Amino acid sequence: MPSLHPDVLLLVAGHVDDLQTLSSLSQTSSLTNSLLKTYEHSIVKAMVHRRIAAGLIFPPCGSILASHTQDRELLPAFSYSVIQELDMRSRRIETLFSPGTPLLNAIHESQSHAALPERELDNLIALLKRAVMLADRLKDCVAEVVFQGPEPLSQCDIDTYYDGIRRKVKLAQFEVLRHSCSPIDLAFLSTLADIAGMAYAAEHPFIVHDPSPWPRVTSFKEAVYSHGSMALWAWLRPRDEPAAPAVDGSGSDKTGPTEHVSGSPDEERAEVELMLAMEKAVSGVMEDIGLWEAGRGAYEDDEFADESLVLPGVYSRVRTEYSRKTGRPFERVGVDMDVAVLLAIREGVEEEGGSG
Repeated sequence: MPSLHPDVLLLVAGHVDDLQTLSSLSQTSSLTNSLLKTYEHSIVKAMVHRRIAAGLIFPPCGSILASHTQDRELLPAFSYSVIQELDMRSRRIETLFSPGTPLLNAIHESQSHAALPERELDNLIALLKRAVMLADRLKDCVAEVVFQGPEPLSQCDIDTYYDGIRRKVKLAQFEVLRHSCSPIDLAFLSTLADIAGMAYAAEHPFIVHDPSPWPRVTSFKEAVYSHGSMALWAWLRPRDEPAAPAVDGSGSDKTGPTEHVSGSPDEERAEVELMLAMEKAVSGVMEDIGLWEAGRGAYEDDEFADESLVLPGVYSRVRTEYSRKTGRPFERVGVDMDVAVLLAIREGVEEEGGSG
């Protein structure tokens, strides 16, 4: 069979929207495989554009954090692995809001949303899914900070490296909230954390015996912003869903990688590792809360440069930015956000992001 001209092949590849098709295309000839590798960045940029919801932004560095293991390696910029990760996140988000899941149960039990008509409930779920994508965007600020460093890394082991850039990551998250999120984005981020906190408490009744039960729930809400859909998947996924994919990742020389292999072939071990990693994240936030309550918190923006002070949480910053963008008093932000969410789901509005 005569081979297609390279320009035609690239045109076709630019319109392919799934890795399986792209992988099949790459196996038609060694020339095609080589061509798709050479132009990987351009092809991936087009695929990313089609995957990112209206108004959402993608890290300019082109890299995001993997969530197939608790280590969350930094994926090569604009690589096929990035598409694989985005697709995994999308599948997980759909599953997290499927019937009978902890998140959906929490929505039905919420006083604000329990009696919603079906159409408004569908709008609420759609906008909460978008909020999870925003939380993933906040998580990916780690990639931006790493790539802006003096020695950009191709991989980032969170356990050994993250502590050193934690402050810079949180400041980068504040910038995303200020410049890339509209008021309705912020309102749904807050609603997502509140509903996730309800689900977390309902799924883990041992919390009532915790000496600090509500700080733990608050810390989990903060972890949702720091770890995105990975935190929700660790604690609130359906019980019959594995913690990590257990699909063979061989064939790395082929264009369009397959699913990553879990950190362990043992599914149970993978689940324990993921839960421990997220529990560590929650405990870390609780430590920050303790320091804040001890008077070591940075309350004003001009205090953020003082590294001896603990930065405010992202959950608090979401409300601060909502107040700044809307001009409403901070004391009324909670009520105003609830009203904005109800109006949005009633009208089916999905505003694009922006400085507002």
